[in-house]
Amino acid sequence: MKGEPFDRSTRATNPIIIPNTHSHQRLVSPKSDEDNILKHVSEELRRTHTLTDEQKQSLAKVFEKRLPQALALVDARNVTSYRFKPSGRTIWIVKGRKGEYQVVPESMFCTCDDYYFRVMDNKKQLCYHLVAQQIAEALGRFDANIVSDSHYSEMTSKWTARTSSGRS
Repeated sequence: MKGEPFDRSTRATNPIIIPNTHSHQRLVSPKSDEDNILKHVSEELRRTHTLTDEQKQSLAKVFEKRLPQALALVDARNVTSYRFKPSGRTIWIVKGRKGEYQVVPESMFCTCDDYYFRVMDNKKQLCYHLVAQQIAEALGRFDANIVSDSHYSEMTSKWTARTSSGRS
């Protein structure tokens, strides 16, 4: 009946059933809470350029001990972006306690061990390097470098070798 208006007599044979939920049940996992609260606060930070105590408390509820670690990286300016010309590609490097890690904010990925062992095992959604990168970018508290495209392979080979040959 192409082109004919929907008729009340037409009924779906497989209706969508939405389960009843009680107030104690969660539709959103704690993992998605991390991403949502970080995105929300980051949007506010882009507008205000100030991290308030209220925002810190909201973030602390979700990220617990990872928040002070992330804020320490931001304060120490351990977050760096490298923008490649003329392609416009950008990579983010976060210097953590045990080394430098490549962070990919578009996919919320990090090359640190915490990401591999806790995030990939669904124990948490974000490592503190990702949290630091998001906050630093939103506040504009990071070092920015412009680099020729000819250096892209050289700069990313450190992480490519690490992920393709296993954990090193």
